[in-house]
Amino acid sequence: MLNAVSNLIQTQGIQIPASSPTTAKPAAPAKPEAKPAKPSALGEEDRFVAYSRMAGQAAGGGFAAYKLGDQAATHLQELATVFKPGGSFQAALPTLQKLGGTTLKGAGLSALVAAGVSAVSNGVSVVRGKLDGQAAVQNVVTDSIGGAVGGLGAVSAAGAGSLMLRSFGMAGLPLTIGTIAFGALGGVAAGKVAQKLQNPQ
Repeated sequence: MLNAVSNLIQTQGIQIPASSPTTAKPAAPAKPEAKPAKPSALGEEDRFVAYSRMAGQAAGGGFAAYKLGDQAATHLQELATVFKPGGSFQAALPTLQKLGGTTLKGAGLSALVAAGVSAVSNGVSVVRGKLDGQAAVQNVVTDSIGGAVGGLGAVSAAGAGSLMLRSFGMAGLPLTIGTIAFGALGGVAAGKVAQKLQNPQ
């Protein structure tokens, strides 16, 4: 049977087409790159939030200096009198306690201001899609702590700055403005230190 079929193909000149080579399947399209994760509270963050944090530290420090700068200056002046030759640490202890209480009050005031500014700026960033809610809450907590530390530095800097400005004969409104400026600078500097301690990277 097979021989008959073979002879028929040869006599009729029937050609059997060769099998076509298999073609390679097209490569699957590359998957799109994953979107970067939203920034965390202590990592890379929205520039607007970073600038707002600094503004909150300056505002908190300036407000604390406005409220408590004169008191801090008075306590520092009393300490300078006590620590003159012949003075003792025991005699300076009450004044140190007063100064410590004043700086703690400044920490509280500065923390409130910094937290308020942070809440607004992080809320704006959440609305803009730059942060998620969890990162925003972490930022507010972080900024509150930084504001508290900034308040300590602000009151101390305001007191020392006020004494220096008084030694130059400054008084009245210029003295108040200068004291607030020292407090704002002290608040930002101390807040930066607190931020570095919380995020040592």
